[in-house]
Amino acid sequence: MTDHTLVQGHADGRFTARVDLAAALLGLLDDDRHVRSTVSVITTVENPTVLRWIRNEALMSKERPA
Repeated sequence: MTDHTLVQGHADGRFTARVDLAAALLGLLDDDRHVRSTVSVITTVENPTVLRWIRNEALMSKERPA
């Protein structure tokens, strides 16, 4: 997990690591501040470009056992 933050509304053009999204969603389970609202999760450290993100996903899929 890396550093991430929640913002109200949409964060267009931003990417978030899956682990950060999962951590943020779990954190929202006990948090009533965002009920019935739209939030975006933004990875704040090493936010990848689209190309880097695709490359990292491809490399990770090679490491996972089939």
